[in-house]
Amino acid sequence: MIRVFLEKARGFLADPTATFRNARDDGPGIVLPYLLALALVFAFFSALVSALMPMAGPLPAPGMAGIPLPAAVFIVAGIGVFAGSIVFGVWLHFWVAVLGGRKGIFMTAKAVVYGGTPEFLFGWIPVIGFLFTLWSLYLAVVGLNELQEISMARAILAVFIAVMLPLIMLILVASYFFIASVTTSALPVP
Repeated sequence: MIRVFLEKARGFLADPTATFRNARDDGPGIVLPYLLALALVFAFFSALVSALMPMAGPLPAPGMAGIPLPAAVFIVAGIGVFAGSIVFGVWLHFWVAVLGGRKGIFMTAKAVVYGGTPEFLFGWIPVIGFLFTLWSLYLAVVGLNELQEISMARAILAVFIAVMLPLIMLILVASYFFIASVTTSALPVP
């Protein structure tokens, strides 16, 4: 199983188009363990980075009091990768379906899981981790093109909408709260 994981990871990093083509028939028995392995790798290295940081003491959050930060990071990162991949896959599939993808939600989920390879293997690296997220979004586009058999333009548009719409909503909500806090706060009296 480890050999299969390593071969797939290397394929998605080095030759994603051919690797996605070869993955068309992969079922849940291959995709879910791959996602679990990616989640464990990401969680392990994220926890390791948090352990090496100078303020890696107990987590002060309610409900997690006394849990060392690396352990909390491991749990949250592992669950986050797994759950986030599923939620993003469903959200992305909505846009894929709107734009003409007809191969089913599992093909979109497969594009998200396999496309996430660079992010989950290297996204934990401080400062440059976001570059691997961008690479993963590109691989998701390639995966949608191959697995959903939609054009590159439609795949790009689906990923763009699926990423940008929540980001715009987040910016609008944050702006609202920022403006509300600035306009309602008392001015200091000299």
